Amino acid sequence: MKKIHEHGWRFKFVMMDAGYDQVKNYEAARSYGAQAIIAMNKRGEKEPPAGMASDGTPRCSMGYDMVYWGADSDRLKFRCPHAVGKIDCPLGIATCSDSNYGMVVKKIAEDVRRYSNPHRNTRGWKELYNERTSVEPATPGSKNISR
Repeated sequence: MKKIHEHGWRFKFVMMDAGYDQVKNYEAARSYGAQAIIAMNKRGEKEPPAGMASDGTPRCSMGYDMVYWGADSDRLKFRCPHAVGKIDCPLGIATCSDSNYGMVVKKIAEDVRRYSNPHRNTRGWKELYNERTSVEPATPGSKNISR
């Protein structure tokens, strides 16, 4: 990344396989103004904090994964899955929010490994990650150079 940046080239995303799933790689991408798109390596994975799925998706009070609803700069927005029609919650919306819009959680992307924009495992994230697989065969040995 450093050599690419030194040439004056700018990039928005850095796609890597799970072998690069380390906080230092996410931080390096961010330091160049890019978002790292890296599959999570489950080996040695700790339990996510309470109220969160392993991919960083917050869970509602009933334990359902909330629905990614976009981002506002460095804040990822998640909505009540019942309010957007993804699940039929037995408690409905009224239990967790006075609004018809449903409960909203905004997460600041401070945990660079769990939070990315687009959010991990969304269609946008998967499309970017799949671009990685089309480039890798064209760059044999690139892993050995960058490590």
